[in-house]
Amino acid sequence: MITARIRDLSLVTLGGLALVLSLAVPAALGYEDYNDEIDAAEEERDAIQDQLADLEAALESTDADIAAATLQLAELQAEYEILQGRLEEANQRVADARLQQELLAARLSAAQDELASVQEQIEADAAALEAAQLAATALAVGAMKGASSNVALDVLSGSTDRDELFTRFSSERSETQVQSAAIASLEEAQAVTANLQARQAAVEEYVAELKAEADALLAEEQAARDEVERLTAQAEESIAQQQALQAQLEAKREQYLAQQAAKEAEEDAIKDEIADLIQKQKEAEQARQGPAISNGWFGWPVDNVHITSNYGTRWHPVYQYWSLHTGTDFAASCGQPIYATQSGTVYWAKYRPYKGNQVLLDHGFRGGVSYMTAYGHLSAFAVSAGQYVEKGQIVGYAGTTGTSTGCHTHYEIWEDGVQVDPMGYY
Repeated sequence: MITARIRDLSLVTLGGLALVLSLAVPAALGYEDYNDEIDAAEEERDAIQDQLADLEAALESTDADIAAATLQLAELQAEYEILQGRLEEANQRVADARLQQELLAARLSAAQDELASVQEQIEADAAALEAAQLAATALAVGAMKGASSNVALDVLSGSTDRDELFTRFSSERSETQVQSAAIASLEEAQAVTANLQARQAAVEEYVAELKAEADALLAEEQAARDEVERLTAQAEESIAQQQALQAQLEAKREQYLAQQAAKEAEEDAIKDEIADLIQKQKEAEQARQGPAISNGWFGWPVDNVHITSNYGTRWHPVYQYWSLHTGTDFAASCGQPIYATQSGTVYWAKYRPYKGNQVLLDHGFRGGVSYMTAYGHLSAFAVSAGQYVEKGQIVGYAGTTGTSTGCHTHYEIWEDGVQVDPMGYY
């Protein structure tokens, strides 16, 4: 690319001399030129991933709330059905109590009417008896004062014979006897009526007691029915509230799902953008940088090279199981300088799990392949992220940070982001 641009430079003749001028034309974007764009896109992607994580957590929480609301709604509906049954039973008991009350009220009314009739009869009998008694009294007085004197005078004067006197006396006596018999009959009727009155009063009292019990039962059943109605209405309200809550949760869930779909689409677009930028970066580096590397391109990370553990599957010295050893371990005393094996940009200089303090250098593309080198278990850093370092420059000092059994440096070479055997380049 640079050669092509040089060929396009204009030749200018000045003072008889032909000079080749390097024109200030913009060069094609190279690996480092894309870093800012890629970093910005990755930051945006990471932010979206954080938002997706939040949405996922919110969805899980909402799903749990929906499940709980559904369970509670089922319980409320089951309780409501029980209350409905209880309400039907209570209504039936109220209807039965009301019918009993009405029957007893009718019986009480009949008893009261009968008692009133008996009372009228007693009053009539009493009036008749009183009249008969008055008549008998008057007859007796008259007999004593009038009739007997007349009979006596008639006897003395000789104006009445014996038969006539007997007849008159017998007549007056018969009338008195008839009157006495009538009085006795009235007294007997009055006694019967009084007895009937007493019995009817007892019936009225008994029916009144039954009606009072029926009234109390009806009031009790109505109160029980009212309580069941209150509980049923409360259950209906709870069900309505629970259904509203469930609808809100479902709506919230749909909202979260829509947001999640939108964020995923946004994330996919950013991923495509990053992939496109990386591809363009790779193409730019292929055009700018030289051919594929050869043995000797990488230097050694330490002085006095001594390998203590090679790349490959090994028995892990700390965790005691077989695993892939992703680099080469070089012997190094604590604090010994560790060198960059090739020029590049510090991608990171930070603590990482297992690897401890680690420096990752980005050497760009060579022959279309991305190369990076990593230096682990450092006791201290000599560089920082974003810094450009030359081959052989100190990047840190040997240590035993992370998962380590002693001071050394764990050295890795990455091809297109994958750790490979470093010894394949020496």
